[in-house]
Amino acid sequence: IFSDETKNTVYIGRIFIDSIYHRKGYGTHLMECIEKYYPFAEEFNLDTPSWNVRTNAFYEKLGYQIIKEEDGFVFYRKTRKGTSKF
Repeated sequence: IFSDETKNTVYIGRIFIDSIYHRKGYGTHLMECIEKYYPFAEEFNLDTPSWNVRTNAFYEKLGYQIIKEEDGFVFYRKTRKGTSKF
C-alpha cells in the first residue's frame, strides 16, 4: 500500500487471501480496514488482471469503478466524494 498525502491518494497493491478463506468476508473486511486507515485519502486506486473475473467482480462490488483497461490489467478507482460508503 502506497499513500500520497499531498495528492490525497492511496494505491493498493496485490492482496492475496488464501483460497480456504474465500467468500467468508475477510477480503471485504480487509479493504474496509485499509480505507479507514487512510482518512485523508479522497481516492483509492488499484489494478488487477483482466482475466481474473472473481477479483474484478469483488472490487466492483466494493464500489471501485473501472478507469481503464491496458496490457491485460483493469485499473480501478474509488473516491470518497459522492460515495455513500464514506
